[in-house]
Amino acid sequence: MKRDSTNYRYKTNKSAKAKIDSYLEKANSLYANLGTKSKLDVGTSDMAKAKDFQYMQLIKDVDEIFYYEYLHGKYMDDEIKIFLEEKRANTIEDFIACELMAD
Repeated sequence: MKRDSTNYRYKTNKSAKAKIDSYLEKANSLYANLGTKSKLDVGTSDMAKAKDFQYMQLIKDVDEIFYYEYLHGKYMDDEIKIFLEEKRANTIEDFIACELMAD
């Protein structure tokens, strides 16, 4: 079964979409408020990048395919997509480990 590469959990799972939208909004807020000296200003560009990285990791935890393909524009092999979706693997590292065990 070939999975449509645009069929992310983000598009098919309301809970996943809500979580990801919240993380994206918070990440965007970091940069929008940078230098404003408001309570949402994290102070420095380096701090904003660090917090942004944390939000991206949370997004990756919710939907790894969305994270790699949409946020980073990286192509994922269909075999990996199917494995992540059907086998419920958590990470690409799980896929690689299973491939190594199969050899």
